[in-house]
Amino acid sequence: MSLKRPQTKFNRLFLSDITISISLGKEYSSEEEQLRFLTFSRNVESIESHNNEAEAGNFTNRLGITVSSDTPLKEA
Repeated sequence: MSLKRPQTKFNRLFLSDITISISLGKEYSSEEEQLRFLTFSRNVESIESHNNEAEAGNFTNRLGITVSSDTPLKEA
Protein backbone atom coordinates (compact mmCIF):
# COMPACT_ATOMS: atom_id res chain seq x y z
CA MET A 1 0.00 0.00 0.00
CA SER A 2 1.45 3.34 -1.01
CA LEU A 3 0.24 6.47 0.73
CA LYS A 4 0.82 9.99 -0.47
CA ARG A 5 1.49 12.57 2.22
CA PRO A 6 -1.30 15.14 2.14
CA GLN A 7 -0.12 18.72 1.87
CA THR A 8 -1.34 20.26 5.12
CA LYS A 9 -0.25 22.61 7.84
CA PHE A 10 1.27 19.58 9.58
CA ASN A 11 4.13 19.07 7.11
CA ARG A 12 6.56 21.49 8.78
CA LEU A 13 5.70 20.24 12.29
CA PHE A 14 6.06 16.63 11.16
CA LEU A 15 9.43 17.26 9.50
CA SER A 16 10.64 18.75 12.78
CA ASP A 17 9.30 15.72 14.68
CA ILE A 18 10.94 13.29 12.22
CA THR A 19 14.26 15.13 12.57
CA ILE A 20 14.05 14.71 16.35
CA SER A 21 13.01 11.06 15.95
CA ILE A 22 15.97 10.32 13.68
CA SER A 23 18.34 11.97 16.15
CA LEU A 24 16.89 9.64 18.81
CA GLY A 25 17.63 6.60 16.63
CA LYS A 26 14.20 6.01 15.09
CA GLU A 27 14.22 4.98 11.44
CA TYR A 28 11.17 4.61 9.21
CA SER A 29 10.60 3.11 5.77
CA SER A 30 8.81 5.35 3.25
CA GLU A 31 5.49 3.60 3.82
CA GLU A 32 5.85 3.71 7.60
CA GLU A 33 6.76 7.40 7.43
CA GLN A 34 3.50 8.06 5.58
CA LEU A 35 1.54 6.17 8.24
CA ARG A 36 3.39 8.05 10.99
CA PHE A 37 2.52 11.33 9.27
CA LEU A 38 -1.18 10.45 9.27
CA THR A 39 -0.98 9.50 12.96
CA PHE A 40 0.91 12.71 13.71
CA SER A 41 -1.66 14.81 11.84
CA ARG A 42 -4.54 13.23 13.75
CA ASN A 43 -2.75 13.68 17.07
CA VAL A 44 -2.03 17.36 16.36
CA GLU A 45 -5.69 17.89 15.48
CA SER A 46 -6.66 16.30 18.82
CA ILE A 47 -4.11 18.46 20.65
CA GLU A 48 -5.46 21.62 19.01
CA SER A 49 -9.05 20.65 19.78
CA HIS A 50 -8.22 19.96 23.42
CA ASN A 51 -6.31 23.24 23.75
CA ASN A 52 -9.21 25.19 22.22
CA GLU A 53 -11.50 23.65 24.82
CA ALA A 54 -8.97 24.49 27.53
CA GLU A 55 -9.06 28.12 26.38
CA ALA A 56 -12.85 27.99 26.76
CA GLY A 57 -12.43 26.76 30.34
CA ASN A 58 -13.42 23.14 29.77
CA PHE A 59 -9.99 21.78 30.81
CA THR A 60 -7.34 23.01 33.21
CA ASN A 61 -4.41 21.58 31.25
CA ARG A 62 -2.97 22.13 27.79
CA LEU A 63 -1.37 19.53 25.53
CA GLY A 64 1.66 19.83 23.26
CA ILE A 65 3.67 18.02 20.60
CA THR A 66 6.23 15.53 21.91
CA VAL A 67 8.61 12.98 20.38
CA SER A 68 5.75 10.47 20.74
CA SER A 69 3.31 12.48 18.64
CA ASP A 70 3.78 10.16 15.66
CA THR A 71 3.22 7.02 17.73
CA PRO A 72 -0.06 5.13 17.33
CA LEU A 73 -1.87 4.25 20.57
CA LYS A 74 -1.19 0.53 20.05
CA GLU A 75 2.57 1.27 20.40
CA ALA A 76 2.27 3.64 23.34
